[in-house]
Amino acid sequence: MKKTAVILLTVLSLAWAVSACGGGKGPAREASIDELQAGFQNPPKESRVRVWWHWMGDDVTESGIRADFEWFKRVGIVGFHQFNLGGSQGDAKYMSDVWKDRLYFAARLADSLGLEMGVPSCAGFSATAGPWVPYVSFNNNGLEFKILQTILKIVKGGNAFSPLTLQTRKPM
Repeated sequence: MKKTAVILLTVLSLAWAVSACGGGKGPAREASIDELQAGFQNPPKESRVRVWWHWMGDDVTESGIRADFEWFKRVGIVGFHQFNLGGSQGDAKYMSDVWKDRLYFAARLADSLGLEMGVPSCAGFSATAGPWVPYVSFNNNGLEFKILQTILKIVKGGNAFSPLTLQTRKPM
């Protein structure tokens, strides 16, 4: 517990120090000791802590989501990035209707509590680890990596359009 408090205090100190530099909004000025103390004791929202919030396994419940968010608010966490790491317990299998309902519940509750929410591009610890992402060779020694591709296709409502085709790209 003491170690967690020290780490949290260090993170808050660094975040405040960066925000106190002015963020490139003109020439910096020297802050008074009172201003520094007030800013440290009550940092602006953009300088507060955000966390990675992992759904470890499929046992994700609305009551658990609510308990986590209420704790976030209580300890001063202002946002989170949700990650799904999968598993075998529970009924919230990744991308099932139950999972989507729980994610939607989390988004609505986060918004109502003033928490910032982020989500990754797909499941897994590595943001492009899904089996639906094709392997692309990046070098001549056989190492393979997955990459995330984006395609822009502008369509007009009410018209049919052809499916998108992913192209294998050479490394940059």
